[in-house]
Amino acid sequence: MITQLQRFIQQTIHMQHEVSERYFELYDEAQHVIGEYEVDETGTLRRVQFFIDERAYDMIAAEEAMSRAQQIVSAFDKRSLQLDALISYDAHYLVIFEETDDRYKLTLPNTGAHISLTGDGQLLEASFFRESYTVQYAENIISQQQANDKLHVLPLMQLAIDTEQWCYMYVRDHDILGLHVNGDVYRIQDDGGLTIAYTPMTTGPTSETLEQSMLNSIGQNIFVQQDKSIEGVQHYYVAQRNEDAEYKLDLSTFDNVTDDTHELEVASQYELVELQDDGIHLPDDVLRARAEQIVHALVGNEAAHYELEETHGLEEMLAASPFYAQMERPSEKMYRFLYKVGDVYIHDKPIEISMHCSTGLAVEVVKYDIPYDKLTSLLQPAISLERANELAATATAIKLSFMRTSIEDNVYELAYFITYPNSPTGGAMERIDAYDGTLFYVYEDADAQ
Repeated sequence: MITQLQRFIQQTIHMQHEVSERYFELYDEAQHVIGEYEVDETGTLRRVQFFIDERAYDMIAAEEAMSRAQQIVSAFDKRSLQLDALISYDAHYLVIFEETDDRYKLTLPNTGAHISLTGDGQLLEASFFRESYTVQYAENIISQQQANDKLHVLPLMQLAIDTEQWCYMYVRDHDILGLHVNGDVYRIQDDGGLTIAYTPMTTGPTSETLEQSMLNSIGQNIFVQQDKSIEGVQHYYVAQRNEDAEYKLDLSTFDNVTDDTHELEVASQYELVELQDDGIHLPDDVLRARAEQIVHALVGNEAAHYELEETHGLEEMLAASPFYAQMERPSEKMYRFLYKVGDVYIHDKPIEISMHCSTGLAVEVVKYDIPYDKLTSLLQPAISLERANELAATATAIKLSFMRTSIEDNVYELAYFITYPNSPTGGAMERIDAYDGTLFYVYEDADAQ
């Protein structure tokens, strides 16, 4: 193994140490660990990583990176893998090879090898995926043209608010991934069963202060502190006094000091409170009401514009896990409130409140500042949502690809995914200017389909 690996790095591998039956560490002549690798039950390489600094190399050409990655795959994997993607980062390359199905010769995600190279072409990391899998084909598959026609009448865009310029814009509906091969819309919820719902406030204004609302009458040496370190964010948390936070420093031997002692503050006078969870949790409606009172105390009349964002289906997903029975019930619950302007939610400026389930005390409150006065005078879009969808249709196409529909059983099925064939960045079209119709694209990254 050492001889094979040595071909792809500049450092000399002096020896290896067997940490466990299938896990080995690699050392240089100075006995420093320079890498590690794992093998499967047959002794075939599963994963290798070298600890090489990702400094600014003179990057080799992409074609050379692909060639070197292919050499690595050929040395450690006898399968016929197809090059699927090459992604260039600031200091390294990621080259992806995958197996293909027999019928369409399309790549199957995470069935081949992922090879990371330093900028100058050394092996940084390699992972080989050899788990068995099943490909399931649908009986009826609409054609590429039919899929494109269906895609181009979908409402791909939705109205949103640009929180940097505080104006309207149209953004891509990230819930829509494409189409199932039978022509139905493929939404992100189809994979996990998660749905998001928004509900208005259920309580009215409060006469309590923010501190009273957060502490829920549990005073005893507990205080509300504010962290002012992040601009544009109001961050409050409950804390208790740290008795060791101050001590007296003897200054009698120092020149030009009038006082013999000086109180020196150490780090913080307060420390986070550790609340006990007795296992008896308050009902959700009680905790929600407490959280809503905090919103009222924070923003006053503006609270009427906030709604609670709730994700449904997560509990059912967790319950399907074989480890669910061993999971501890969380002692805190997060409530996330979004400001609503007309039918538009401002997703990146929420109020997030973490409630302690046993005591009803708000452990932490984070509020992102919103200039409420600007929201009453937003300039209305110059182009309609219908026109924005027409512009989006000109930038999109559809591509038949495989997706893994069951991680547990490693099952793959076909779907039509949205692509952007004329993207100037190689990435997805993300938003459209609501006033002049300009399309904006993100840069392609490792998360791209």
